[in-house]
Formats: sequence, C-alpha cells, structure tokens
Amino acid sequence: MKNNSILIVMALILTSLVLTACYSDYEELSFKNETDHWEVEYFVSIRGGDSENVSLIMEYIGEGEPPESISYSVDAVTSSTRGGDIFISNGVLNNSIGRCVDCEVTQEDAEIDVDIRWEGNHERMMLELED
Repeated sequence: MKNNSILIVMALILTSLVLTACYSDYEELSFKNETDHWEVEYFVSIRGGDSENVSLIMEYIGEGEPPESISYSVDAVTSSTRGGDIFISNGVLNNSIGRCVDCEVTQEDAEIDVDIRWEGNHERMMLELED
C-alpha cells in the first residue's frame, strides 16, 4: 500500500513538471484605454516567443444608444487591422484579429493606435499595457 502511495505522488510530481514545461513559454499581454465613448482592450497570447494570437474588444460606454455599426483601424508593430461599417452587437465588437507563427511578436512597450468612427463621430487613442 505504501509503494502505491509513493508511485501516485511521483506520478503527480512528474505530471506537474511536464505541464509546467509546456506552459513556461506562454505569456499574455493586455493593452487597454478608454475615451468618453469607447473602452478598447487588445489581448495578445504569446507562445514560444515567436507566435501569437491577437484579439480585440471595443465597447461603447458613451451616453445614449450605442451605434449599430462602426469603422475602425488598429495599428501595431506586429499587426494592423481595419473594418469598415462593421455591425456591433449591443455596443460591443469582439474580434479575433489573427494568429501568426514564426513571426515578430508584440512586446510590452508596443504602441497600439486605435481609430474609431461611428455616426459622424471620430475618436483616436493609444492603448497602454495593463499591469
């Protein structure tokens, strides 16, 4: 019985070491800012230092009814995306910008410029790394 307990403990330790090694090359960065009308979050999941997934959330926080559609651009060192007359649900755009493999990845000091246009309005902001 004692040998089985030792084997179980050793198996748990080995499993945790393997899982730790698998996730040690993983980093998440979150950039955020807000204006009077919009809150924008830009999420980057980095694996192995040379691949990343990027997603974007834009939420209307202004007064009154949110717009039904927007046009936007996001410019960063590693990626740029644009959308024209994009439908948003309940004032929220949730968009996967994309994935790259064997590429330059987003750094903590990245400058991410966001431009949003809606219903004759226009706002621009720089996103900042969240702690």
